[in-house]
Amino acid sequence: MLQVKAQLLLVVKCGIPASPPPSGKRSVNFRTNATDPNLDRIWSGSAVPYEGKYPWMAHFQDKGEFCGGTLINDRYVLTAAQCVDQSPSDTFYVTLGDLDWSTTTESQSIRLPARAIIHPQYDPVSKVNDVALLKLNSPVDFQAFPRIRPICTSVYALPIPGLIGRIAGWGYDSGPGISTVMKESKATIMREMFCMNYQGTVVNDNNFCADSERKNFCNGDVGGPFMFETEAGFYQQLGIISSPTKECYNGLGGVYIKTANYMNGFIKPNTQDAVWCSAAER
Repeated sequence: MLQVKAQLLLVVKCGIPASPPPSGKRSVNFRTNATDPNLDRIWSGSAVPYEGKYPWMAHFQDKGEFCGGTLINDRYVLTAAQCVDQSPSDTFYVTLGDLDWSTTTESQSIRLPARAIIHPQYDPVSKVNDVALLKLNSPVDFQAFPRIRPICTSVYALPIPGLIGRIAGWGYDSGPGISTVMKESKATIMREMFCMNYQGTVVNDNNFCADSERKNFCNGDVGGPFMFETEAGFYQQLGIISSPTKECYNGLGGVYIKTANYMNGFIKPNTQDAVWCSAAER
């Protein structure tokens, strides 16, 4: 059965966004009022313009705490351990393919039950090894949901200082709550020493910092990805959003978990029943 699934997924490639709607139109019912203060939740970020730009994005809640995640194959979502440690044995309900969670008409999304797998050496105080997986109860049917795709991951996808990537999520900003619409922002990977000057002992070999030029992630974005578009045209996940600065808006960036450092020791051993999609040039 697994072999048949793998054959069906040969045509599905990781890290490739869906094409924009015809004539560059935004998704149905997308709010276009640029002055609306509720449009910015990746702090001072921009609204993601259409469903499928980041087709691996996921969101879920743990006892009211909103978090992000990324689909990495047909059955597992990668997220932060702090997003699931309040009720690790509970069933989580993960939404994929969403853009605006306040309406059901702007995207073709699905909501699947899942269980958490937390890194065994996770420390909730220091946020060391802040990594977890959500195993979906059933694999994603990529044929039925063409605007849902996994992001690419690799042990070689390492964060390099000066590299410019992207972050996305539904987190808090200056408004009364989390954003209903997914936001995005560019972010530049910082040098380790500069990062440690601002973040202190939370920085170690398993994480990195990125600065978003007066933009930042905040509560509600945690668990989401730091993404990098390769020269070949596909996106790789370099990091997991972990710890913002004490004030989300202070322009000092935040801390991300290095995805590559956990591929062989945690991610791959716990996803052996999954089917992984290969990367391809666009």
